[in-house]
Amino acid sequence: MYDLYVMSEITPDRLADRLADEDDGIFILDIRPGEEYEAWHISGSENIPIYDLLTEDLRVADPALSTLPRDAEIVTVCAAGVVSQKATDRLRTIGYDAKTLANGMQGWSRVHRHAPIEIDIDGTLVQVARPGKGCLSHVLLSDGEAAVYDHSQYVSECESIIDEYDADLVAVGVSTPTHTPITFREDDGSPIATRSRTTVTPTTPTGSTPQR
Repeated sequence: MYDLYVMSEITPDRLADRLADEDDGIFILDIRPGEEYEAWHISGSENIPIYDLLTEDLRVADPALSTLPRDAEIVTVCAAGVVSQKATDRLRTIGYDAKTLANGMQGWSRVHRHAPIEIDIDGTLVQVARPGKGCLSHVLLSDGEAAVYDHSQYVSECESIIDEYDADLVAVGVSTPTHTPITFREDDGSPIATRSRTTVTPTTPTGSTPQR
């Protein structure tokens, strides 16, 4: 039996790392109702809709939980990581190695991954992926200047890249009109740039010219 007092959470970032490494030692158990799972879920997860059972008597979920693989680390998932913690506690009680996805799908939606990608220009293009939503953003950097295209609502992800390259933001572009406009600001609160509500043509920072 596993110690119930040992930390039994895994962060969304850590789970994303393990999935990216194709770690086959984990089993992701999504306990939400089937319609919620079908609408949006972590790739590779399996749905056993015991959410309602776990809000009543934890033991009534035992028959379903006992079908899970004993040789895997179980990661339980719900919308916010609250009821799934009950699933984790019950799994640990009956002898499983289990952890809860911290903040559930809400936390998963905030995961970002970024890396430079090859591009035939005099500059650096960093792609920012949001695996929980399937969204992509890009930061183009050249000669100390940066342009951001299609950033998510979590602008700090792009800001950290700009800081890493010690660049100044000079342009913000969007290829679709469906995102909420967000203003990038200086430390004192003054605006740097605001993304338009309408479709715009991205502007290349000064010095970023295609290589021939």
